[in-house]
Formats: sequence, structure tokens, C-alpha cells
Amino acid sequence: MSFKLALVKLVKPVTVATVAVVSAYGYREWDKAKNALKLSVNDKDMTVLFDKLDSDHSGYIDKGELREALKQSGMKVNSLSLEAMMKAADENGDGKISREEWLHMCHHIFHDSSGEVPHPTPAAPAPPAVVFPGKGEKFAVYHTPTESNDSKSK
Repeated sequence: MSFKLALVKLVKPVTVATVAVVSAYGYREWDKAKNALKLSVNDKDMTVLFDKLDSDHSGYIDKGELREALKQSGMKVNSLSLEAMMKAADENGDGKISREEWLHMCHHIFHDSSGEVPHPTPAAPAPPAVVFPGKGEKFAVYHTPTESNDSKSK
């Protein structure tokens, strides 16, 4: 197991700020993939593409199906990038991307010019508090105070 993966599995305390950092990396990777996968703003086209990527016809895109689609489109993606992409799109944390989550992610890529990442739904389990670095950057783990810690200081 790589050092980065070990840190991802060990770090548990997460806040909205750390979720946003991990999600931002995932959305950055989705932005790179939009041309390779031929994503568009048209919901009908994206529904057809979703059905094409859902090779086992389960109604969900899992990590293996996403990896295969990216590979077939000519985009090289490492396991950390793939994991970040899944976490950014998987709003309810069930490990797969539903049709609704897929359409939401596509809308985010094309319509959010502010660069902000949407907050996860309150019921969704948060991803680990880890920033996945680009080339030449150091690996960093961020942890911000939880609400209970903030309320004690008030």
C-alpha cells in the first residue's frame, strides 16, 4: 500500500472545508475528462452517455466502469485521480454514481464558473481530509476544527 493511500485510509476527522478541497481536486479531474468523454450541457445526451458508460446496466457507474471509459477515451488516470473523481460525483457516498449524481456533476462542470464546489448533502459520508497533490507538490493533510470545537471557544 502506498504512503498516500495509507494516509487516505487513516485520516478520519473531516469538515466541510476539507471535503471542498478533495472535491475541488475531483472536479478538476472531471474538467480534464469532459473532452475525452465528450460531456455536454444537454441532459438527453448526458443520459445516453450515462447508459453507455453503465456497461453492466445496473443504473450506476462504478469505479471500474469509469476507469474503463476513461481508458477507452484515451485519458490516462491514476487511482488517486479516479478516487477523487468518484468522490466528487458520488454525492451520497455509496461508492457509485447514480444518473441523478451524473447529471448534477455534468451541470457543475459546465455551469459553475465561480470555481466553488457544491457542498455534499448532509446525509452523505464525507471523504477523507486529504489533498491530492499535482506533480512536484508535497502531499498535505488538512484538518480544520469541528463545530463542537468551534462552539467551545465561543
